[in-house]
Amino acid sequence: MRIERNWPRMVRGSLRRAVGRREAALPFQGCRQDTRMANVIKGRVLGMQQAPGANDPAAAIAELKAAVRGAAPGEQPQIGRLPDGCLRFFGAPPGGYVDVDLPPQGPGPSAATADERAEQTARAFLAEYGAAFGIRSSQTGFSLKRITRTYGRTHVRLSQTYNGLPVFGAEIIVHLDPEGEVEAVISDIMRDTSLLDSGGLSLTPSIEAADALASAKDFCAAQASEDARGGFQPESDDFSAFHGPDLVVLDPGVVGKPGKPGLAWSAAITASCCFGNRQVFVNAHSGNVCWQYGLVAKALQRDIYRAGGEEIGSAEPPTYLICYPGGECENIPLRTESFCDPGEGEGEGEGE
Repeated sequence: MRIERNWPRMVRGSLRRAVGRREAALPFQGCRQDTRMANVIKGRVLGMQQAPGANDPAAAIAELKAAVRGAAPGEQPQIGRLPDGCLRFFGAPPGGYVDVDLPPQGPGPSAATADERAEQTARAFLAEYGAAFGIRSSQTGFSLKRITRTYGRTHVRLSQTYNGLPVFGAEIIVHLDPEGEVEAVISDIMRDTSLLDSGGLSLTPSIEAADALASAKDFCAAQASEDARGGFQPESDDFSAFHGPDLVVLDPGVVGKPGKPGLAWSAAITASCCFGNRQVFVNAHSGNVCWQYGLVAKALQRDIYRAGGEEIGSAEPPTYLICYPGGECENIPLRTESFCDPGEGEGEGEGE
């Protein structure tokens, strides 16, 4: 079917747009515990003897390609490679899927639910073919973030961890076809874990969460003062955390920045004096702010209201009030469903 043939391209297109929207107001600074020590450790890691092909994903990618079933003869999977050779994207050919070893589904009360089976499939896939995406360390793990379903397909989103700590922004999404087979995978994870594996970066913070929060608040106050250009002068006490601080592994490569992984306290900061929420990362060893980005998009009011100010609810038919220049207004039916087949152009339908 046409929509199946175009679906992997839709996924990759969405991925490119998501990456393009990322915002980074600061370069990564001070996220390494000690530059000189890291260089020495890096040299020692490079000198270690490793099994042939341990850091070469080519063999794992070839194995993954060979595991594709159900595709028409001559059809090849779609893949996207990163500079180090690891996969960023893998999509089975139209009608194809990746063969994954799973325990048989037993009958009765012990049978797994649909969500449990989907998670089992995603984890089994990573256990078999994770090396193709750069999963090498035994300390790398994944926690379930959420499972969603669209048009009969199931999407399992897993967040990366290292030694139990979350890796900020690092995720893998495993897409399952209507039969529950792996159809496509998108990966954006920390792949180079050599500094952490060797012990070159301590995962025990040198500063407490309260001290990290104080540094984050001082930073936000300084930024707000700079933005005010000599006018209003906010103080650190005008700022507070509405989430965190949480201890995370921060890998610049995951968010498209150069640098080595670091340990950081992450806090979402808001202000009582002025507008401008920020996510701030404080080096958990030096106490310096090493990265931050704005949370303005999360502050938008996205509720839709019908004429008269009533929030959209159970009343039928849903409408909203639109006013034109000059003061003329009219009620417009709210379109509750929109569908676009990439091969057919745009189509839309109105809610009943």
